Amino acid sequence: MRLGWLFVFALAAHSQNSRDPGVVLAHAREHILERMERLPNYTCVETVDRSYLQPVTAGATASCEELVLVKNARKLRVTATDRLRLDVRIAGGNEVVAWAGGNGPGDRAMAEVFESGPFGTGPFAGLLGGIFADNAANLHYAGQVDGLFEYEFDVPQEASHYMTRVSNGWRATHYKGTLLIDPESFDLKRVVVTQPELPADAAACETTNAVDYQKILLGNREFLVPRHSALRFVNRDGTEALTASEYVSCHEYHAESTIHYEDEPANPVAKKPVQSGRAVPEGLAFSLSLENSIDTGTAAAGDVVTAKVRSPVHAPESKEILYPAGAIVRGRVTRMLHWEDPAIFGISIVFETLEVNGVVSPFHGQPDRKDTQQNLERAAWAGLNASNGRGAIAGMYFFPTSKPRHVVPRGFTMNWVTVSTP
Repeated sequence: MRLGWLFVFALAAHSQNSRDPGVVLAHAREHILERMERLPNYTCVETVDRSYLQPVTAGATASCEELVLVKNARKLRVTATDRLRLDVRIAGGNEVVAWAGGNGPGDRAMAEVFESGPFGTGPFAGLLGGIFADNAANLHYAGQVDGLFEYEFDVPQEASHYMTRVSNGWRATHYKGTLLIDPESFDLKRVVVTQPELPADAAACETTNAVDYQKILLGNREFLVPRHSALRFVNRDGTEALTASEYVSCHEYHAESTIHYEDEPANPVAKKPVQSGRAVPEGLAFSLSLENSIDTGTAAAGDVVTAKVRSPVHAPESKEILYPAGAIVRGRVTRMLHWEDPAIFGISIVFETLEVNGVVSPFHGQPDRKDTQQNLERAAWAGLNASNGRGAIAGMYFFPTSKPRHVVPRGFTMNWVTVSTP
């Protein structure tokens, strides 16, 4: 009987000790660093929904101090939204972003998307490494939230690897925030990071990023990866931007991924060998018909688009058929925008390849004069600045509608003309 009581007492003492905030943090840190050290190369699909907000009432632009002070009390309205679908690849602890299903770290169109809108990276290994691996964060226990232990941290600028865009590049900034840790499993559940007092030449006064984490199996081991993140920009001009990212289909990979189109056979052995052809000459007119509908309720920049050539394309000075009807042109949606007032969708497409009898050739083109004129007229109707034909709405197809979504049907016709290699 005495042995039994001693055993129960020992278990109770161990349980109390294991819930000591310092012990919980030490175990959590050990788990996180061990998982980061053994982290294999893996990839996840990230869908990013971005919202652009403006003050309901126009007025003089407040200072950053004033904007941050009243940020949760201001009345804002959503003026536009867009969506991206990306592959996030982790290799050797480095984070690389590419179009979903692509085979590289991105292209010029992707770079332009990031240049023209809010975006953030780092919730995989970079953020956690900066807090736990570098020993730069000053961590202390702050209490409990719904049974989870909360810890506050602060990383000074001189020890920071948290970068923000400024007028002449990127700059490391001071950041601080909170962690939520399960005291039973020692699992990290959430990280909230704030960049206060950003440099004067940054577009934002402050950013806040909240990342929820989950455990997944990669191979036969459990690892910690993001499940959802919400990034908020409070900008100097009084506007705000929100990005909400969901991470799914995370899996380990051992070789470079290649593009796979939905209409191709899933079994690579059954596919015919693909041959590379010469780039399609410039100055040729193509009438194209969409093979897949585009539903703005679910579609995103990065999604694959397939079209068929509607009629034979002849050589400019002869009747020779260069490309037959039925040839397949493939590319991607590169912008998926929705303006709220007046309501209009803007969808930008870049076609990349043309396939004839198994031979795939590089294809570079743009909407022809007729399509471009119609698009510019619709942009002007919506009050969008399309005078220079460049920027966020260049090369877009516009669809005015009072409904919250629009479906571009299969068979939608587009007229394109090829151009020289960009």
